Amino acid sequence: MVLYVYAREITVILMDFMLNRKFRHYWTLTGILLCCYSLIGAQPNTSVEIPKQEKYQNRVLASEKTGNKKFTIPKRLYNNTVSHYNYYFNANSKLNDIIANAKLQHKENYRELLPFYNYSLNETSKGQIDSIIYKCTAGILLHDLRSDWVDQFYLLMGNAYLHRKDFDSATYVFNYINYAFANKEDGYDIPIGSNVSSKGGSFSVSTDEKRSFWKKISSPAPARNESFLMQARNFIEQEKLDEAESLLQILAADRFFPERLKTQWHEQYAYLLYKDKKYDSAAFHLTKALPNASNNQEMARWEYLAAQLYSMANKDSMAIVWFEKAIKLTTDPFLDVYARLNIAALSADGKKDAVSFHLSQLLQMAKREKYQAFRDLIYYAAAELAMSQKNYPMAGNYLNKSILFNEKNPEQKARSFFLLSEASYLQKNTLKPLRQWIV
Repeated sequence: MVLYVYAREITVILMDFMLNRKFRHYWTLTGILLCCYSLIGAQPNTSVEIPKQEKYQNRVLASEKTGNKKFTIPKRLYNNTVSHYNYYFNANSKLNDIIANAKLQHKENYRELLPFYNYSLNETSKGQIDSIIYKCTAGILLHDLRSDWVDQFYLLMGNAYLHRKDFDSATYVFNYINYAFANKEDGYDIPIGSNVSSKGGSFSVSTDEKRSFWKKISSPAPARNESFLMQARNFIEQEKLDEAESLLQILAADRFFPERLKTQWHEQYAYLLYKDKKYDSAAFHLTKALPNASNNQEMARWEYLAAQLYSMANKDSMAIVWFEKAIKLTTDPFLDVYARLNIAALSADGKKDAVSFHLSQLLQMAKREKYQAFRDLIYYAAAELAMSQKNYPMAGNYLNKSILFNEKNPEQKARSFFLLSEASYLQKNTLKPLRQWIV
């Protein structure tokens, strides 16, 4: 009956979504209700009559026909292909586009500890996420519920709710996946995590992903294990760190948790520790999650963040290692410059050669054509290194160049003027370097 209760809960959420968003296609509401209860059809004595809208009373959806006929191989191939490419692909691409647009709106500040993700849920929630949920709903209702993509639709739906900051709805969807797609025995639920559901004497909550060769090439991996990780992130976003910790630790101890999701586990655990300000451990797990980065620049960003976390944990040698890795991989001049500044600052105590090396690297960058637009920042960074060596005349020279090459960055120009005044004061020659800039 637990599954039945969760089906009712997710139904309420979807009803609220459809009614509040005023969808034109009211059959969607009726169909998703039928879908929820069809999935629990094996529960005894659990039936419900759901009236359709008048103009759709004579229409029978494909999801309502589930079980009327055998699910033959041709029928399975047809349902899987259409579900995947006509519905899931488009909905998933839409969510990816929303996240990509949110990343474009995000501006990094390498002077401070970077946020864990390079986009904000405040931005993603502004996107057209309703269309994703609608597409997932249609993908479920218009096809046989024995399709191999039904659980993927629910996972994507929960992910969409998460990125819309509708955390309660996301929780219901992920819980529904947990119960609806757990192992069954003759149509009845097997208590999850109990001795009854143990495999080979091992306590387990995960879905064993050992499948036949045909299953592997014809259908996606089960979504249930991935939904645990999405639920963990959903908890973290709500600052429910204890709940997230408990779930992730259970998965870590589960011998049947799939290897393919281990890097995603490290990502969510790193995010949890980051939120909990356990910087040393957060950095360790973040480095294990690097393969999850979508491109080299995002990987370099995470390497920079890992270095920052190690630095905050007073592990300077590890911080330098990861700053250097970020420099090698990045295509962002700002990250490159600030990584060198951080290395120089961490190396300043007794490693003068390191400061000189990174100063020479910055000056070489300033001469390259691809860095011409960033010369104001580069010369400012060079001035900071000169200041760390108490070479105030050299710092003043670099700051003058920083101001000269600054065309569209008033914030950076103000910072350069401030440091120039400091260098001048320390050099005991306050007015002379400033007079040429007084209008």
